[in-house]
Amino acid sequence: MGLAEDDNQPLLISSSAAAEEVYEQESNGGYLIRRILLESKKTWQIAGPSIFTRIALFSLTVITQSFAGHLSDLDLAAISIVTTVIIGITFGFLNAEVALDALSICVTILAWESMIPLGFFAATGVRVANELGAGNAEGAKFASIVCVFTSLLVGILFWVLILAIPEKLAMIFTSTTSVITMVEQLSVLLSFTVLLNCIQPVLSGV
Repeated sequence: MGLAEDDNQPLLISSSAAAEEVYEQESNGGYLIRRILLESKKTWQIAGPSIFTRIALFSLTVITQSFAGHLSDLDLAAISIVTTVIIGITFGFLNAEVALDALSICVTILAWESMIPLGFFAATGVRVANELGAGNAEGAKFASIVCVFTSLLVGILFWVLILAIPEKLAMIFTSTTSVITMVEQLSVLLSFTVLLNCIQPVLSGV
């Protein structure tokens, strides 16, 4: 009789089934918080170095553009063409200095901030691959959710920052009043672009 019951028991239990059983047994608020903190720690351990490297490399361009902008509008327009505009369509842009300067500042801020979600993009791919490789589909889903919300929180921070002090951000690149005013006018569009840009790269890493 005992042997017959033993024959009905599976020899191996899949890791995903075991993980789901553990999640069901310990599905309380404290456990969920611990899971989120642990997953966030793993995410930042992967994303942190990637974010630092990307920001450090792109900061060279930002610093160059900042110094050029404090020399003159023409210098800022020239460096803007080199860094953000295709050379083949630059003819006549130096007659539109203010507009090009403001556009360049907004694009540079967006690109600078984009280094962060690109870091989370790399981290998401690694975490999802790790969990799927371990046969834990639920863990992969949870890792994706944590990465998306972490990147979204960073995006909300920059969204508030751009809406609150657009003129201060513009003064990093230029001291011309007309350019600062135009950047301030574009700040709402820039802030929402930055916010949405924090989600798309992370979802691409899933």
